[in-house]
Amino acid sequence: MARLVSSAREELKAKQLLFHYQLLSVCLLLLAGGVVFITEWLNPEFFNFPYFKLNVRWDDILRFWPLFLYAAIMAYLSSIKLVSSNHDAKILKWDLITSVMAGLWEELGFRWLFICTSMIVIVVTNWLFGSFLGTILGIGVVVMGLIVLIAGKSLSRLKGLVTIALGCLLAWASIGTDPMFWIYDHVIVPIASLVTFGQFGNIFYSTDYPKLFIFGMVAANARFRDGHKYQGLVGVINAWIVGFIFMGAMINYGIGTAIFIHAFYDIEFGIIHYIFRKTDVL
Repeated sequence: MARLVSSAREELKAKQLLFHYQLLSVCLLLLAGGVVFITEWLNPEFFNFPYFKLNVRWDDILRFWPLFLYAAIMAYLSSIKLVSSNHDAKILKWDLITSVMAGLWEELGFRWLFICTSMIVIVVTNWLFGSFLGTILGIGVVVMGLIVLIAGKSLSRLKGLVTIALGCLLAWASIGTDPMFWIYDHVIVPIASLVTFGQFGNIFYSTDYPKLFIFGMVAANARFRDGHKYQGLVGVINAWIVGFIFMGAMINYGIGTAIFIHAFYDIEFGIIHYIFRKTDVL
């Protein structure tokens, strides 16, 4: 019993620590907002975002019932090993607080401000790798590959050949092309489409949205995915795919809808976990 109480206490501390992390993330939002403000002031046409609609319609929310059902199933499966303790109410309270906070700051960040900052990074990186720097870096990678090929054993030689190939590709991409744009257009976006079973092809391959904006959304969602590494491989993959669903909600119904479904998705876990703790259904 003492071990179970200790585990519940550790879970409660983790929830409180997550809330403190979220407060720091809000500060990051303010910094990103400053970058976006300056970008809009210097180049108003760079980042067009007509999706800042905070009104939420119930018929739009109900379109996402499969997501809510999925969340309920996942919450149920993750409740199997939960046990009740005198910390249940406090854990639920912090679950609800962090769920609402996540819906707010993560959507305002990854579905708005971080799209713009990602677009800036892509443009700058594209310029760097599309210049002499990309050629020099490519040559450097080729040299490293040759060293590994000559000095290494059989497996290392294979790594050397791969490294040489990557170096040649990098050097080639820097000559008369937009390397980062090409990579996003021909590699990263197709992978994102494959992972989501082609459900967002009307966004990824649409001519209604600037390609750089699409690249920025995909890059921002990759950062959203990486922010869930503490949940393990399953959590990372889950966040990646669910993040694209939030992206679709933002594009089609506005950021207010994305905030709502994100918060409700997280709230489901907290409530279902609490119910299973208190009822000992399993």
